[in-house]
Amino acid sequence: MSHTLAQLAALVNGRVIGPQDVAIQSAKPLLEAQSGDITFVEQPKFASELTKTNATAAVVSEPTLEKLAEI
Repeated sequence: MSHTLAQLAALVNGRVIGPQDVAIQSAKPLLEAQSGDITFVEQPKFASELTKTNATAAVVSEPTLEKLAEI
């Protein structure tokens, strides 16, 4: 069963940056994620690893989002 990013964001009181209607099939670790997967990065020191993932989307903390703006 897939869910859209908007549906997932609503579950965690999060926000979507980008298209909200993207379908997500499963959640996987950062470097294992593929197209259709969502992953996460909590610590800013791992922000650069997002450039290496094939995930369709990622959940990130506010400090990680700030670090991404620097990359």
